[in-house]
Amino acid sequence: MHYDCDLDVIRTSYPAQSTSRIYAEIAKDVSALWRQPELFDRVEAVLRKSEDDKSFVIEENILICNAKVSDIDRPVHMLYRLSESIHFEDRPINLVFVLLSPVEDGPFHLRRLSRLTRLLGDSVFCKKLHQSDDKDSIRAQFMYPELSEQVA
Repeated sequence: MHYDCDLDVIRTSYPAQSTSRIYAEIAKDVSALWRQPELFDRVEAVLRKSEDDKSFVIEENILICNAKVSDIDRPVHMLYRLSESIHFEDRPINLVFVLLSPVEDGPFHLRRLSRLTRLLGDSVFCKKLHQSDDKDSIRAQFMYPELSEQVA
């Protein structure tokens, strides 16, 4: 299974105590990527609304935050490894994957989310991802997921 993404942001030991703190960090990172401070409030609000709408996905202790955001012109992929697990909907989470798409992407966002969910539903891939502790190995994991199958 190939998931074509280059991770825009990888944090290997993020000290989040709550989803609110994670959303603020995601919004800060997106604002920095586009060099548009006004994106901060918009991204944070979109993430909160997506949580309220129960549109997030949980696979193998990984929270997949996904949403469409106005004023971004390409998909954004981010991964946050939490220094300590938090609970989300009564489940422990130690990785947060973020997929943000432009509002205009329509069905392409759902296609990306579907591919990502299938990939993160692969227990061998997730086991290796949970064991990867540096940015290069995490990036390689997403660029060459088929290598996970050989390590099983």
